[in-house]
This record gives sequence, structure tokens and C-alpha cells, in this order.
Amino acid sequence: MKSLLSTAVMLAALAALPAEAACTQAQLAGTWRLYFQGHYVAQDFAYACTLVIANTGVLSTASGCADTLNRTTPVTGSLKLTNAAYCDYTGKIVLKVGNDINDFLRTTLSPDHNVMSGAVYDEVSTIGYAFTMVRAK
Repeated sequence: MKSLLSTAVMLAALAALPAEAACTQAQLAGTWRLYFQGHYVAQDFAYACTLVIANTGVLSTASGCADTLNRTTPVTGSLKLTNAAYCDYTGKIVLKVGNDINDFLRTTLSPDHNVMSGAVYDEVSTIGYAFTMVRAK
């Protein structure tokens, strides 16, 4: 009987814990560091980008990337909340070098809203990559 009562108390305590809050579009706003592998003119490159994202999900003109050869490029694009309950976002990031268009197919924002990771698809090379984004500010 004690174990049944203990189990009931634990279940009641778990039920009383707050559910993880859904994400909002505005929680993506801020400055992020994005890391992913890309492809341009038959070569693979690792990219490090700084993305400055507005409350609307649109990248500001202060956003840009550098590849492993230290070539810099401005970027445009946006990310949009697609599933608030799971903190999923999708969107496009366009690197101006070679007009490289990268579709962010499925991304998930961490519960603390400081890390995002997921899958990106390069429309030019038709290759998919994993990426990680970390909030810088």
C-alpha cells in the first residue's frame, strides 16, 4: 500500500510541474552565431556566420558569413516559427557568394532559447547539411 501511495504522490507531483512553454517568433530575435558546411563551385566549405534576426524573423543587413578561405559574404533571408509547441522554425538563408540558397528545413530552438540546431538543404549543390546556431546576444 505504501508503494502505491508513493507512486500516486510522485505522479501528482509530476502533473503539477509546469509544461514547457511554447515558443514565439520574437524569441528568435537577437544576434546568433551560425555554423554549417556549404558547397560552392565544386568545393565544400565550413561557414561561420553572424545572423542578426529581427522580431519578425528577417535577417538584418548586419548579418554576414565567412567561409574557411576567409571569403566574406552578406546574407539575406528569414526564419519563421512553424510549430510553437516544439519550437520549430523554417526559412531561407541566401549567401551572396554564388547566390547560394540554403533552406532551413527543420530547426528546433532549445528550451532556454539559446541554441538552435537542425537540417539545412543547399539548393545549388542539392546537398543537405546539419547546422548549429548559438545565441551571441
